[in-house]
Amino acid sequence: MTGAERGHPALVGEDGAVSERSSGHQQSISGLFGALVVVLVLVAAVWGLSLTHGRPSVRPAEAIDYSADLAEAGRQAPFAVLAPADTPSGWVATSARWSGAGPEVSWHLGFRTDDGEYVGLEQGNQSPSSFVAARTVADQPVEPATIAGRTWSTLISGDGDEHALVLLGEGVTTVVTGTAPEEDLIAFAASLRATD
Repeated sequence: MTGAERGHPALVGEDGAVSERSSGHQQSISGLFGALVVVLVLVAAVWGLSLTHGRPSVRPAEAIDYSADLAEAGRQAPFAVLAPADTPSGWVATSARWSGAGPEVSWHLGFRTDDGEYVGLEQGNQSPSSFVAARTVADQPVEPATIAGRTWSTLISGDGDEHALVLLGEGVTTVVTGTAPEEDLIAFAASLRATD
C-alpha cells in the first residue's frame, strides 16, 4: 500500500520517481529533538558563564580600631578586661564588642591571622560552662597548658578544626579560641594584659 493509498500524499520528482512525504509525527519528533539540543546548549552556556563570572569575591573582614570599645569595657566591667599587649605581624583586629547591659556582661575581641585563620578573645561573668559552650565549638578536653604561670584548660572540637584555652578566674571566665594552630593561641594568651 502506497502513501497515497493510506491517505498520505506522494511526491513526484522531476525524474518521475515517487517518494513519500514524511509524516507529521516524524517532523514533530525531530523538531522536539532539535529544540532539546538548543535548550541544553543554552543551559551549558549559562552554567559556564556562572562559573567564571557569577561567583562573588570573598573579601576578608576589614581591620578595625578597637581602642574605644576596649576603653569602655575597661571602665564598666566588674573584672579585669584583657587585650593583647601586641600582636604578631600580619594579624589584624576584625571585631570588638562590649556587652555591658544587665548583670551579665561580656567582652569580645577577634583577630584574623596572617594565615587567614581566626583567633578570638572572650570574657564574661556568666556561668563558666554555659559561657564556654556559647563562645566556642571546642568541647573535648585535652592536656592543660601552663601560660605565664597559670593553668588553662585546653579543648578541641570534634573535627579538630578549633581549639580553645579556658581560664577560670574570680567572677570571670576567659576563653581564647579559634581556627589558628594551638601554639598561636598559646602565644596570644601569653600576650594578654589587663587594661588600665
